[in-house]
Amino acid sequence: MWKKVGLAVFALLLITGEIAEALDILKGVMPGKVARVHEKYEGQCLDCHNLVQKLFFDKCLACHKEVKKDVERKIGFHGKTDASRCETCHSEHKGRESNLIQFDPAHFDHGKTQFELTGKHQTTKCDRCHQKPKYRDTFHDCYSCHLKEDKHKGALGKACERCHNSEAWKKISFDHSRTRFPLQGKHAPLACEKCHTKDNFKSTPTACVACHLDKDKHKGTLGKQCESCHTAKAWKEILFDHDKTRFKLAGAHIKVECMKCHKNPQLRDTPKTCVECHKKV
Repeated sequence: MWKKVGLAVFALLLITGEIAEALDILKGVMPGKVARVHEKYEGQCLDCHNLVQKLFFDKCLACHKEVKKDVERKIGFHGKTDASRCETCHSEHKGRESNLIQFDPAHFDHGKTQFELTGKHQTTKCDRCHQKPKYRDTFHDCYSCHLKEDKHKGALGKACERCHNSEAWKKISFDHSRTRFPLQGKHAPLACEKCHTKDNFKSTPTACVACHLDKDKHKGTLGKQCESCHTAKAWKEILFDHDKTRFKLAGAHIKVECMKCHKNPQLRDTPKTCVECHKKV
């Protein structure tokens, strides 16, 4: 009753131009002190309310410009919810030390933000990521939180999600076909560490001899371009074109196994005359 009378007197004084007296009346019907962050505005009721004490959404955004941007762009929590009722989450006039953010973290729907919780993030405590006073200022990228866990030491950039996911760091979904060395044949099922030793990724050699030098039966006599004869499917699958040598295969020679002529394995200095191979004939 007295609250309504006070508001009626306030309206009358405001109409007659007695602003100071009107504000004093309004303070008298104020339900309680505002939080410390709003303390300097406590005497300026009309900055937030209209004559019937209704909270104006637009007046909140006049000060909270970063929230206004989120609402206009429809991003973040404020942009994806009904932000026209600020008091739903932010309750005022409950004292200087009151907390303006009134919500239950355990039941907060993170899907309404710019960062939906998946995998291990679903069971992570809020304060592990939200360490600043403002929740909206929390980083959205992996690297900002997991910088100390980066075994690549920044060499592979900051887009961790290109290879990793939120289920587990070791669960890799890297597409090797996007690199300069697509995995083919026997390379495809190999474990990463077989080629990438000591977390070395970017500077891993791509030449065959870098990994298979100890298996070179030619002892380096045929150079280092293994791929000119061999494939990734199997060492024994040969692509060698004998017609490019000084001894083109013809007739019965075409079906003869390589090792019949090239022994030990001798390739470059293999005899070319008939009699050297067919002495018993």
